[in-house]
Amino acid sequence: MLTARHTSLILTTLTVYLTAAASFALDVDCNANGVPDRCDLACGEPGTQCDIPGCGQSEDCNQDTRPDECTDSHFIAIDSSNMFDVDKNTGIMTRRSGNGITGFRPSSGLTFVPSEGVHYAADKKFNDLITINPTTGTVKRIGNLQGRDVHGLAYDPVEDTLFAIVDARILARIDRETAQVTTIGETGYEKVLSLAFDTTDRILYAYEFSYRQLLTINTQSGLATPIGEPFSGYSIDSLTYDAVDDILYGTTSAFLGTFETLILKIDKTNGSASLFLDVSNTHIRALSFDSHRHTICSNDAGFLREIDPETGLNTQSVITSHMTISSVAFDNTRDTLLGASADAGHLVEIDTGTNSSEFLGMIETGETRAVVHDPILDRIYAVDWHTDELIVVDPEDGPETIIGDLGENLRITSMAMNTAENKIYATDGIRLMLIDPQNASISILGDVEHAGEIGGIAFDNSSGTLYAVDNDNSSLATIDVSSVSMTQVHAIETGHDIWDLTFQETSGLLYAVNSRIRLVVIDPARGTAQLLGMPAFSSYGMTYDHRTKVAYISDGRRLASIDPVSQMFSYGPHLNSDVYVLEIALDPATGILYGTDWHDLLIVNPETGSVQEVGSFGDDVGVLGLAFSPDGHSLYGTTGVSLLEIDKTSGAATLVGPFGIGTVVGLTFDETTHSLYGLRYGRNELLTIDIESGLAEPVGNANYQALVRGMISIPAPSDCNKNNMFDACDIAEGVSLDFNDDGVPNECDFFSDCDLDNLVTLTDHACLADCITGPSMPTAVDCARFDFDNDDDIDLIDWGRFQAVFGTQ
Repeated sequence: MLTARHTSLILTTLTVYLTAAASFALDVDCNANGVPDRCDLACGEPGTQCDIPGCGQSEDCNQDTRPDECTDSHFIAIDSSNMFDVDKNTGIMTRRSGNGITGFRPSSGLTFVPSEGVHYAADKKFNDLITINPTTGTVKRIGNLQGRDVHGLAYDPVEDTLFAIVDARILARIDRETAQVTTIGETGYEKVLSLAFDTTDRILYAYEFSYRQLLTINTQSGLATPIGEPFSGYSIDSLTYDAVDDILYGTTSAFLGTFETLILKIDKTNGSASLFLDVSNTHIRALSFDSHRHTICSNDAGFLREIDPETGLNTQSVITSHMTISSVAFDNTRDTLLGASADAGHLVEIDTGTNSSEFLGMIETGETRAVVHDPILDRIYAVDWHTDELIVVDPEDGPETIIGDLGENLRITSMAMNTAENKIYATDGIRLMLIDPQNASISILGDVEHAGEIGGIAFDNSSGTLYAVDNDNSSLATIDVSSVSMTQVHAIETGHDIWDLTFQETSGLLYAVNSRIRLVVIDPARGTAQLLGMPAFSSYGMTYDHRTKVAYISDGRRLASIDPVSQMFSYGPHLNSDVYVLEIALDPATGILYGTDWHDLLIVNPETGSVQEVGSFGDDVGVLGLAFSPDGHSLYGTTGVSLLEIDKTSGAATLVGPFGIGTVVGLTFDETTHSLYGLRYGRNELLTIDIESGLAEPVGNANYQALVRGMISIPAPSDCNKNNMFDACDIAEGVSLDFNDDGVPNECDFFSDCDLDNLVTLTDHACLADCITGPSMPTAVDCARFDFDNDDDIDLIDWGRFQAVFGTQ
């Protein structure tokens, strides 16, 4: 794929432009204008992939990363801890969020790019392409690999190409800037698990696991050719090429029947191997040769290790994963959420959308707590629990700067910055303190009155409010600094205890991290607390409420809800039942939530959690999934192998027919086409299902390593006035008015539209003239549509608002 490094060639002639456009073959071009959708939305810097004719001509007012003219219904699926977008045309899945602020787990793919001085790796846990800087420890996410199962990486510096083996059998190229995967061709083997590029002879080597065979791969076609005889006694896990000494290395975790980790030298001419190093104290998953440092690099469970090929010494170079985020702080200068990993010693940047994080740099302390950002001096303060010192963390310049000693065993758990007075509030969970950021001198103001355990504090500089979370009482509170007393504001449910708290000035929201390493957002005005992303919820059933635009999820014993756009997760009520409610479906006609405990149809109250039995599906009939037709007239279910039609009044099930393909779960109707879709369990294969016969046809395989159970269809945004702009965007941009705040433009609402033709015309103007009564004068029932201010009369205020609506037509 063409990259920014080919800028001297791009756009010089029309022919070259067409070549560049062809390089986006796997990029979606939904409006068929010859420009990839992502380039339709924005033009890039000169010479970049989106610096092409016609870029930036489309809008994305609903921020779904698609041009508005192409936005269609789409699917969302869940497994026990992740949420995915599902392309209904290809079946490809893309992970949107997961369970917790997670680190990286690079494996089965690692290669060094000399021009950047970083290793590229495939994060198998979340299917992302990442980079690892061996000097600074910085780990960055490049992008999602579209569900492709990457087993090896190798880099050709001459052609500036990052090669990969995907799905264990296909050679592909990966764009290092976007993580876009482009298929080259089949290798002809089924378990190719590693790659290495020989820069001296310009040969791409690979290893096939089943046959224990060294291969060369044609970089143009992908076809593999065996070299020599299969290895005897060896099972190679990974390959790398030493460009300095012209050596092909491999690793094995099983050598002559013993379980050791060894590095081998491999003869490129005949595939024979000889022992080079015994590194049995590591668990190597991939190899990469760092030509800058002349070291063999490997990654095991969370570490990038360097091995000196001269001495055989190996050292832990970089921690590439973290497990515990102990503190969060908003950098309100850059509107970025930061976190400190206590056990791994990293400062990270947290993506509130995907609930993932990127390493910014090392913090040279044993255990970092209570991170806070000073926007005036643009500094990050933290507490080192091992030395009881206040420190300044600079992720760009290296180690922290020590401000001063705070005193022994204070165990400060949270800090909040008062920028107006240049002082830091701090707490150890019981007491409130003041810290001078210039010299670390500390004043203990006293125990916080009326408080339980203080989980975190945050300061709103605009209002001068010091917020706190009271873990004992599960509530948001404010602290009066002068009296050192706490006032409960709202009861909140965060799932588990809060460890730290921070305030985002742009949104007025509080962010927190809880003891299960989940990111929590708290609205101090409403008192709501919601988890971001999908927690580990053991999710079974999933359904979508089109009125509230919220998805309900059941884990059998409890309901939860998640907003598919903001990805805010809220725990719902525990189900008042002795049965497990495994699958759920919302009736779009009545708003009633139905469920199944496998054998019976149930009605579930999402507000109270009460469960009522409707009736049995029949003898020996079990249901694995439910879906209502868009009009609510028909309810369908899956036994796993057959489609059923279910009577929602009695629960009686009628066999439609067998699917004819594996086990089918996750039934949902496409809101646009009214077609029924499902998922083939275990393979994540998207299926279309004939509601007349039950036969299922594959759409495409997601190739994502997840056990997806539930799936919902999200309808395309409404454009009620047919002006080629979504209703929400009409209102947000002032094109249409929405006096009653129902999310529907007034011209499409019952307001103003006398003849209900979805237009406000002179006919409606005449109706209004007949309805005007004046202030405090009762109005006829038929005239209520003109009562814009809802005060039971039609007066000049209503006349003026009607004119505003009339003027939009």
